[in-house]
Amino acid sequence: MIASPFIFTSLLPYSVVLLPDTLTSFINFLLIWLYTNLRNSTSYRNFISFSLLLGISFLLKASLVIIIPVIFIDIVIICYKKGLKKNLLKVVLSVFIFLICWVPYNIWSIHQYRKNLKNCDIILAEIDKPLSDVNLANINNLNVFGSIKPEFKNISISEIQTYKNDIEPFIIKTGYLPYSYLKSSTDQNAVALGYCKIASMSKKSFFMITLISNYGALECHNEYVSNDGLSNEWISDPNSFYRNDGLKDKPDFIRILNFYSQNPKQFFIITNSKLKSFQGQTKVPYWFVSIFILHLILLSKKTKLSLIIDILLIIILAISMFFSQMFIYLFICSIIFLLFRSLNKKDNSFPLTLIILNGVGYILVAYSSIRYNTYYIFSAYILAALMITISINKVFQKKENKSTDNFDVISNKD
Repeated sequence: MIASPFIFTSLLPYSVVLLPDTLTSFINFLLIWLYTNLRNSTSYRNFISFSLLLGISFLLKASLVIIIPVIFIDIVIICYKKGLKKNLLKVVLSVFIFLICWVPYNIWSIHQYRKNLKNCDIILAEIDKPLSDVNLANINNLNVFGSIKPEFKNISISEIQTYKNDIEPFIIKTGYLPYSYLKSSTDQNAVALGYCKIASMSKKSFFMITLISNYGALECHNEYVSNDGLSNEWISDPNSFYRNDGLKDKPDFIRILNFYSQNPKQFFIITNSKLKSFQGQTKVPYWFVSIFILHLILLSKKTKLSLIIDILLIIILAISMFFSQMFIYLFICSIIFLLFRSLNKKDNSFPLTLIILNGVGYILVAYSSIRYNTYYIFSAYILAALMITISINKVFQKKENKSTDNFDVISNKD
């Protein structure tokens, strides 16, 4: 009791790291629970509570954007089956509540962003003057980046020269900040000028959301991507694909589509490297696949065909022990199988499989991150517990049925 306040105070500095992960996982857990309730009963209370939490979660962690369209499509299908006319108002209300949670902040963010862009233009116009005429106070007094990027702190003429000689030419040529300056501790003001230049070159944005890191989605999809899932080597290599694709002014997704259309083999190479990176960060695929196969064996009907299938599953599991890279693909296949089975049997595992597949989708679109894996793959623990519970109940049910059959046989003899 006496030590608790001191322990709590000492742990406060770590809350910045721990709280976002814990909060996101907790919200995802509540989303699964509310989503399950909504699929079972399309009442106004379930619609409002789920849409409100979904909107708040999207505001806090926009990476959920991958599954939100699927969720709304599923809700519309459920409402259609239960009578679209009766549930149309509920769907409209759900969409409205979801939008009202984050659209106001999005509008405010765009306003702030464009305000900062104007300041960037003023700063760039100032340093375009002859160095003897540059008023450093005009730069130091402008707020451009808020708390996200470094502010200008007593900028000097030498830093402006560094920007003009080294950073600006590279940005004009590639559209990106030189990687060697990104983590520089001695040229922060020159780097800040680089961010100003990049911001001034960007087009107007109407949707303030960032899922990728400093160098955009291109660092997740290029010929240098390794098992780490990210690579910036293409920026400094004059022979890299993106330095010569002629699409520097196009959006990232167009350049990525062009990259894969010109290099189709890279799609499989990069996908495999990202999945290997994910498998190296967690042991979930190993034990989940094992539980899944045992679950199928216990639930299978004892026929000749099911016996053959059981033997094949055991063989696959045994082979996977020697070829560990197979586990990640078996893991994805097992989740997809459970997804379709949940649709047919209408059980409550659908939201769980959807959250997990959202995590896999994020890995393929962006990269494998231990933090983001925590947000999504935690659902695999719940799903595994669900499979274990069902399997145990099935085993006990079979024993009870066998006991009942034996009792009936004895009764008939009597």
